[in-house]
Amino acid sequence: MLFGASWLAAGSDVASNEVRFFPGSGGRFEVAAQAGEAGLRLERLAESAWVVWRGPLGLPERFATGITVRLTPPEQWAFAEPTWRVTAEPTGLVSLWIRGGGVPGVARERRWAAALAAAVLKRVAIMQGVGAGARNAPDWLCAAAAEAVAIEVQPAMADAWRQAAERPGGAAGLEAILKWPGAQTSTGASPCWVGAFGLWRWLGAGPGRAEPWSRFVAALLAGEAPGGALTRIYGPALARPEKAELELAWRTALAALAREQATPVLGGEESRRQLERLARLVVTPVGGGPEQVLELGALTATQAQGYTAAERDERAAWLTVNFPRLHPFYRNAGGSLGRCWLAQREGDEASRKTALAEWRDDLAAGLALERGSRAALDGD
Repeated sequence: MLFGASWLAAGSDVASNEVRFFPGSGGRFEVAAQAGEAGLRLERLAESAWVVWRGPLGLPERFATGITVRLTPPEQWAFAEPTWRVTAEPTGLVSLWIRGGGVPGVARERRWAAALAAAVLKRVAIMQGVGAGARNAPDWLCAAAAEAVAIEVQPAMADAWRQAAERPGGAAGLEAILKWPGAQTSTGASPCWVGAFGLWRWLGAGPGRAEPWSRFVAALLAGEAPGGALTRIYGPALARPEKAELELAWRTALAALAREQATPVLGGEESRRQLERLARLVVTPVGGGPEQVLELGALTATQAQGYTAAERDERAAWLTVNFPRLHPFYRNAGGSLGRCWLAQREGDEASRKTALAEWRDDLAAGLALERGSRAALDGD
């Protein structure tokens, strides 16, 4: 269901209290957790979240120093915060503690994603010059960012959000969302959580909204009152003196968002990067040594066993669900990659080699189309 860039050793099941790092891409999130399923899932979620948030939160490809994330067993949790804690040093280094435990699934990953968002927004505030003492990100913004990740990695969640938003009382009022303090203890079914993602889309996803949205987020991180920032930045369309009128604008926008049924299509570059991530497997040799980068489809059926096979099947499931969202430049590449994995699973080496060659050719063809399209646009 989730996709990422760094995995444990293929074919090994580790069950111990040993703490290890799941570093992901350098300069992003560096996850420290007990060896096992939870740390691995958190690392994948962190990688996915970074891709989703790069545009809306203005993230770079990576920071000079990554954000340290510690997944703490519940019996060792010693903080006043119920779910996560974010700290920043005078140097600008940001650390995140997340309380472990919980049943694997959407609810747990929503909570983790909200914690990751709180940490990355603290780092963004420092990057924008607010300083290491920057105020914490508003709870609604952390929840909205988490829901954006949930929907990106599992598009069916968009339908669940629309259904919740359409129900009477399913989404909270504008003022309640902006002042909401409950991200650490709430779930995706909370009216404020549902409304938070609606605000994310209303204020940040519409045509021509990218620049106002970035200024709005910066104002929130600098400590400006959310209502004042909203009316100041979004201009005459929202700058109404009466709260009732602003609430009416919000309810009207929410109703329109809940009726949208279009399936979002990934851009060309994003489609390519997703496919490259799916095709690449980073493993730590069982006997020790540096991590190795493997092309998953290049493994024989005999080599793709145990953990490697489970990773392949999970990625294949994601590709099946998300295939309609791939950019047209990369649809052929997605199809040939899926055929390669299917032949591998069935032990058909001849078909696997053929599909592997097609995958490489289709990816190269997609890249040529992407570059040609960009050059044509740049030439206008």
